[in-house]
Amino acid sequence: MLLKSSLKRQHRLVPRKAQQGLGLMSAIFVITIMAVVVVGLSSLVVSSKESYGYELMSVRAFLLAESGGQMAISHLLLESASDCSALPSQLPPAELQSCTLQLNCPNVSVDGIDYFTIESTATCGSGLDQAIRKLTLRVQR
Repeated sequence: MLLKSSLKRQHRLVPRKAQQGLGLMSAIFVITIMAVVVVGLSSLVVSSKESYGYELMSVRAFLLAESGGQMAISHLLLESASDCSALPSQLPPAELQSCTLQLNCPNVSVDGIDYFTIESTATCGSGLDQAIRKLTLRVQR
């Protein structure tokens, strides 16, 4: 009984008006923090999508440059061509419509052996979203 009466007295020491509004202030604080977190996450998602697009363009350009180099090697070694002028610069897949390929295959003959330097340059996209990849391959025939 003595314990209950002392608790009641301590409870009375804090006026009721001093306790009002604490729940409202806590709710506003939590809502503000959650809003900041949501804004941060949304900007992170947007930048992640943009970087995925840049990476996709870059991979397309790299794979096109690599494919162009392989086509040039096949053309030069299997068909005994003297340069890359007969190779196409645009490949058929629809995914590569915004991509171009440039091949340059100068050769040097040393002691009857032909050495080719194949320069394969692929460009995908345009403007700020443009990706350019250049591969250099050396083969002898």
